[in-house]
Amino acid sequence: MDVYAYYVDRGSDKTVMIHGGFRGNWNNGIVTEEYNDFYKAGYNLLFVDSRATGNSGGDYVTYGQYESDDVLYWINQEVRERPSQKILLYGGSMGAPTMMSVLAKDIPVNVKGIIENCGFASIDEQLRFTYSQTVVPALPDAIKNQ
Repeated sequence: MDVYAYYVDRGSDKTVMIHGGFRGNWNNGIVTEEYNDFYKAGYNLLFVDSRATGNSGGDYVTYGQYESDDVLYWINQEVRERPSQKILLYGGSMGAPTMMSVLAKDIPVNVKGIIENCGFASIDEQLRFTYSQTVVPALPDAIKNQ
């Protein structure tokens, strides 16, 4: 499966790797004040298109389960191309638990920090909330009423 990311080179030795929320991607033009702040501060930016999002392949979003592997791929790619690069992980909304899941993996020492913005504590609670907001039931009532 192909995964895509978009690099904004500011000539810095620091890169902020950005993973946005559900279906958020570079192609949608989703730019927040945080991204602008990183840009104005002179950091390189690497926007990761999550699987099944933007130009990346895949049929399903897995709420961080496999997206964290994709982020690890881009971390390792950045370190291969720029061995002295310092990396900050930034995850917003669904990107937050994805980035937190990356920390459980064997990551290079180049990763110096993480910003977890608006994540969720429980995938179960998140899915129940999402289900409660749908117009057409997608799950059996037995799951909804537990």
